[in-house]
Parts: sequence; C-alpha cells; structure tokens
Amino acid sequence: MSSQRGRKLRVLYVDPDEGTRERVRDAFEELSVTVDVTPDSEDALEHLAACRPACIVSEHDLPLETGISFLKSVRETYGEIPFVLFTGDGNERIASDAVTAGVSEYIPKTPHNSQLNQLVERVLDVAETQRTKDHLIEESLKDTAMDRAPAGITIADMRVTGEPLVYVNNAFERLTGYSASEALGQNCRFLQNGKSDQQKVDQMREAIENDAETAVELRNYTKDGAKFWNRVEIAPIRWEDGEATHYVGYQTDVTERKEAEIRAQSRAEQLEQKQAEFESLLERIEGLLQDVSEQVIHARTESTIKQQVCDAFVQANGYTLTWIGKQEPVEQEITVDAQAQSGCETGQGQVTPPTPLVERALSTEQVVLDSDNSDIRPETSAAVAVQNDTELPNSSLPTHAVVPVTYREATYGVVGICAEEDHQFDEHETIVLSTIGRIIGTALNAVQTQSMVQGDAVMELRLTVGPEESFVGVTSSLDCRLEHVGTISRTEDSCTVLFFDVEGAPPTEIVVAAERRQEVKKASVIRSGRENRGLIRLSVSSSPLVDVVVERGGTITDAVAEGRTGTVTVQLPKDTDPRQFVEEFKMRVPNAVLESYLENQRPQRTNQEFVSEVNAALTDRQRDALKTAYVSGFFDWPRRANGEDVAGGMGISQSTFHQHLRSAKRKLLEAFYDKQ
Repeated sequence: MSSQRGRKLRVLYVDPDEGTRERVRDAFEELSVTVDVTPDSEDALEHLAACRPACIVSEHDLPLETGISFLKSVRETYGEIPFVLFTGDGNERIASDAVTAGVSEYIPKTPHNSQLNQLVERVLDVAETQRTKDHLIEESLKDTAMDRAPAGITIADMRVTGEPLVYVNNAFERLTGYSASEALGQNCRFLQNGKSDQQKVDQMREAIENDAETAVELRNYTKDGAKFWNRVEIAPIRWEDGEATHYVGYQTDVTERKEAEIRAQSRAEQLEQKQAEFESLLERIEGLLQDVSEQVIHARTESTIKQQVCDAFVQANGYTLTWIGKQEPVEQEITVDAQAQSGCETGQGQVTPPTPLVERALSTEQVVLDSDNSDIRPETSAAVAVQNDTELPNSSLPTHAVVPVTYREATYGVVGICAEEDHQFDEHETIVLSTIGRIIGTALNAVQTQSMVQGDAVMELRLTVGPEESFVGVTSSLDCRLEHVGTISRTEDSCTVLFFDVEGAPPTEIVVAAERRQEVKKASVIRSGRENRGLIRLSVSSSPLVDVVVERGGTITDAVAEGRTGTVTVQLPKDTDPRQFVEEFKMRVPNAVLESYLENQRPQRTNQEFVSEVNAALTDRQRDALKTAYVSGFFDWPRRANGEDVAGGMGISQSTFHQHLRSAKRKLLEAFYDKQ
C-alpha cells in the first residue's frame, strides 16, 4: 500500500476502546495519514467544529449515543463528509440503518490485523472519491462564477505562438460584441484596432515578457467599431513548478468614469488658464482703478475729470479708445464731452457713439458689452494709421463697453471703452468698470456741489407737485397748509426726516393723517400752538423729491403745500443741465410741472468750510437732535418747545435727547472757537 495516497490526509476516529484507538492510529500513520482520536461523539463534534477531516471513522457502540445517531448529527451539521461505520456489534439491521442514514462504508470489526488494513484501504478510497467529487464541483463552480462574473475574463495560452485566447466569459462577449467563437484563437490585440495608446500596449507586452502583473486603461473598440475605455488587468497563471503557461485578463468598461476624468482634467486646465488670465486682469484693472481714483480726487472741474479719465484708460494696457458723453433729454442725441485714443493727441478726431448701447446702459444703469462694434466709428483711425505709418486697422473694431456714470440715483452720462482686438471684457472687469463709473459720478457730483457752494451763480427752479408727494397728500385730505422748514437726509435708520410748520388743522390730526401714508414711518408733533398752528416731524422711508435734489448737489429753499397742490423751489449748481434735471424729477415725482427757471446771483458762503467741518463732526443722532431742537423753537425765549416735547417727537427719552444735544453743542462750539 503506497504512502503517497495518505499524504495530506486527515482522519477522525471515534471509539471508546483505547486499545482499538491506538491500533487504528498506528495503521493509518504507517501510510502518512494524520489521525485524530476521541472516545465519544461529544468530543468528536467539538473536534469537527475546530478542524474538518477528510473522513470520519466511528464505532457504533458509543457511550452517549449510537454511531448511526452520531452519523445523523454529522450529516445535519456538516453535510457530505465521508463517514465509515467500523463496529464489532454488527448485524444486518445495523447495516441497513447505517446505509439509510447515509454511511459511506460499513465495515465489521474482526480480531485480525488484515481487517485494519481493509479499513485503511477503504477509508483512503472513500476520501479519494470525495476529494475528486469536491474538485469537480469546485471546478464547475469556478467555471460558473467566471461565466457569470460582471467583468470580462479572458485566458490566453502563452505556450502557443501568437498567445491565442482559449477562454472568454459571457461578460467579455457583452462588452466587446464578439462571440466566443469569434474571439477564441485570436490574440486579444484585435480589440485595439490599431488605434490604442502604444505606451499602454508596450506596458502590457513588457509585463508578459517578465511574467509579471500589470493594469492599464486604454481605448478599445467593439465589434461594431464603437470606442470604449477598457481597464485591463493581466496576471500570469503558474503551475506548481512556477512556470507561467497562461495569462488571465480582467476587462472592465470604465468609459463613463474615464470621460468624467477627461472632462475634469480639461476643466481644471481651463480654470488654471482662466486663473492666470484673471490674475493678469486684476493686476491691470487694479492699477486702472487706482489711476482713475487719483485723477478724479485731484481734479477741480468736470471737464478735467472727464478728460483725465479718458487719458487714464488709453494709457492702461488693453484699451484703444475711451470717450465720455451724455444723452440730451430732448433731442436724444449723444454728445461727447471728452475722448482719448491710443496714438492720438488729446481731443484729436471725432467719435460717433453707439446710440443703442448708450440707451441700454442709461435705462438699465448697468455696464453694456457689445462684440459687434459696427455702430462704433472713431474717425481718427485713418489719421492715426497715416501718422504712425501703419496699415489701417480691420473694420471690425474690438469689443466695446458702455459704462453708466452714476451717483446714487443720479446719472451723469456714460463712458465708452474700446478694447484691443485680443482682449475680451469678462465678468470681473465689468464689475470694476461699474465701480469706476460710480467713482466718476461721485467726483462729478462733488464738483457740482462745490461749485454751487462756492460760486455766485446758481440755478433756481420752481415746480409744482401733486398729492402723490407725502406732504401734499396730507394737506389735500385735511385742507390745511404745510411749509417746509428743514430736512435731515438719510438718518441712521435710512429714513429722511422732514420738518413742517403747519396751520389750518390741529397738528395731532395732521400727524394721524400723515401716518396713514405708506411711506411715512413715523410722524410726531414737535410743537403745538394756538389757532391750529404748530411744528411736526415726518420720518419717511423714501422721499424721491428730496433724493433727486440732493443727488444733483442741490438744496430745497422753499416748499409749501396747501390743498391738493404743492410748490417746491430748488437751487442747483450752475452747470446742471436743467432739461435733464426736470426729466429726472418728473420720473421720480409723477405729475410734477416746471413753473419757472432762472439763474440767480447769490452771496458767496464764506462760512462753508466751517459748516462742512461741523457737519462732518456730528453723528446722525446729534445732527438730528440739534436740528429738531432748533426748528422746534427749543432755543427761543420763551421756549416754544421744551426738552420733553422734542424728545417725544424724535421718539427717544428726554435724557437721551439732552445727551445728544449737549454733545452736538460742544462740537459746534469747539469748531467755532478753533476757527477763531
């Protein structure tokens, strides 16, 4: 009997007789069979839980149960483990029951050693049969698993020239469109169609030559020519002697993920390029923003501001032409006040602005871009070309931007900008251009306001307004008279405060009527006198009348409402376009009518610097308290309103009112004596 059959074989022997256990152990070990022995079924079951043998040999007459009962327990828990019943208490009934229970072999015990040899031989046969059966099942399971695997699997024979495929699974057929009969016998290169990445192909070839594993992702092609991204993982199949005779390949369609990666990479490259362009843009436009700001801060006239802004643009990189103009309210024509073009002297040539772009910028108060510049015709182009001895530029001019020049709600015109041919305006640059438009508007407003404050000539307009304006609406409902005596523009709660002397109706009734209007956030009586006279304070969320005048650098010198009509007199800087102001006034204050217009001479305000310093030093609350106290007669003698009256009208406590008033008076006196 050969010992080769028992190599790597393990047997569990169960018998209460110690002598028999030793004889059986010796018989098996002569054939290199490892034997574990145990006296009863309970110990045997514990042993099975720890180590599964190739075969179980058991006596029928066991201490705790019969061998057949033990066999049934084994079948229930461990399935088809070979089981040999080796018993000295044998008869036909036991043999029949054993066969019914699924015993592998039934061997009666005899006192002869030949019986042990028979036992060993039968056990080896049973174990070998089961091993062969298990191997066949395992191979079948492997084949089934490979055929049903979601990834494509191929096996190539490396011993044959051309390394043909000898196996492909169902997933490979679905992935490539080739049937097994079409693929077998071919080298897997037929999927490459001569168009795959040669570097990846060389990587697989090198791995095969070195009997190594590798993984690549490359473009392959299906039977109908459709391209897909294939992740190919290959590994050698080695026999016990270490020789690699076959190669297994796992193929997975990663097209969706690969294309997402390619898109992400492309997007990252685009973002990197945009970031570089953005940084270059930031460097350029930040310098432009600084240059424009410095120019308008030091300029003292409107014409200087406009020309220096134009010069600043063309001196910066990326811009060839800049102009500043406005639209006439009546004729609707665009007039250019200043311009500059690279390569030209200041003011040289004529510019015909693009009217549609200007109108769109003015109506939307947003930067308008245009890639079709057929409407933009700087007539200096030919002159510049002759002067510089260069060819005439292409008739398709660079992208044009039209930027509204605004201050708060007032519009002072537009800035037109032509970019170089290789430059395109983007979102970030548009934001900066919008900011520059507001900077220019602020500077123009400041110059106009300063001109009005310091100059002798002013423009005076008298307009009538209807009950849509809050103070006229009050008089129309009560048949009383209101006369404007003071304004505080935009307090800390973003409201405008208006003070009115009233007569013809009790001040308390006027306050109640005023608070019914949506725009009036709060109304209060500052002073109440005889004959239905007094002073009221209105806090309104919006006052288009006041806003449009202040934004133009003007002041309200007189405002009276009686019945359903109100009359407003305003003074504006001498450079203000009266037609444009009236048009804007009518847009903001419906049904307004211009009654008169004249230019006046007025005394120069030599104390304006003093007033500006005091105004800048006061907080909103201090300015509110000081002006409310003044217009209410708090400083009169005898007082027409006491501290409680004024505080109540402001909606604050009396102690808080006095605190703000003392601080305001201290700052006023400090400014006065410091000036002296």
